[in-house]
Amino acid sequence: MSGRRLTRTAAILSLIVVGTITWQSPAAGAEWRARPSAARRSAKLNPALVRLTEASEAPVKAWVFFADKGVRTPSEYRSALQDVERAYDQRAIRRRAARGDNAARGGRLFDERDLPVRAAYVQAVAATGAKVHVTSRWVNAVSVHADRAQLDAVADLPFVRALQPVARSRRINDRVDVRELGSAALAGAEHAPDGDGTLDYGLALGQLEQINIVALHEAGATGAGVIIGVLDTGFRRDHVAFNHAGHPLNVIAEYDFLDDDGNAGPEIGDPSAQHLHGTLILGEMAAYMPGELVGAAYDAAYILCKTEDTTAEYPAEEDNYVAGLEFIEDNGGDVVNSSLGYIDWYTQGDLDGRTAVTTIAVNAATAN
Repeated sequence: MSGRRLTRTAAILSLIVVGTITWQSPAAGAEWRARPSAARRSAKLNPALVRLTEASEAPVKAWVFFADKGVRTPSEYRSALQDVERAYDQRAIRRRAARGDNAARGGRLFDERDLPVRAAYVQAVAATGAKVHVTSRWVNAVSVHADRAQLDAVADLPFVRALQPVARSRRINDRVDVRELGSAALAGAEHAPDGDGTLDYGLALGQLEQINIVALHEAGATGAGVIIGVLDTGFRRDHVAFNHAGHPLNVIAEYDFLDDDGNAGPEIGDPSAQHLHGTLILGEMAAYMPGELVGAAYDAAYILCKTEDTTAEYPAEEDNYVAGLEFIEDNGGDVVNSSLGYIDWYTQGDLDGRTAVTTIAVNAATAN
């Protein structure tokens, strides 16, 4: 589902299934070095990326996929995995052990996807003048802003496997002023009665009863002990609904993938509406304001990722989404909430559960 819809249900991606990678000795690009340079470039550049560069001389955003992780022997591979495991978040390790698809990794908790991208490869890409934005270990790639000459230079690097455009999420609706919509809803609404008289859910009662959340709360399941990652536009956390003395919002990690900093909240230079959608979505889960609004998981802990640019024609790009997934997983997250779909530059045949970059990253996340 692409575009922004206030009424849609945000997709919940549980970190639980699929995916396997086994170590293979890297070919170090020998296959491509044997070809003439022009043929090598042609084989690596996705046709959609070529069309983008022909349509404009301005830099475009592209994925650069590497052929390997730069690990040359089985001994180096085992040592590199041990280094990753030693430094990894302990809660994420426990989650992988309890719920990960470890059988697909030969009984291990970590595999080649978890190894960092080879730093020398990233540096060589940057040396062409391409501006590196996101580095993804799961898909072994970086996203870059680059013009055609820079992309050609990147394609000439022997350890580069392929280049393709970064997919984008189309906005299919006219923009809605959610502030006006919220005010209208509040002005005409009456508080529904409590589920059992113990907690006044306010305006949230109907939607929570619809998915049986009230019954879960009554049974004691309020999100305690669960870490939820959220990928969205940004999050304003000074609202009273996030600061109740008994149930304050608990944020354990955050990152702004637009500005590459550690603040997922409103910042100087942000448009006034940048944080609105993310704040609304966070409120549906984490708000605790009895009599007005009570969220579905008000006792959960949260990892907040600012991944969408509300000013752009294409507000969400998949490289930020992939980086957000990796950030949530390696900070111990249990589930991820998002309300996005990526289709630009993919054909129907690419939507096979194995090809689209976002799909590959989601498969890695669910496997963990």
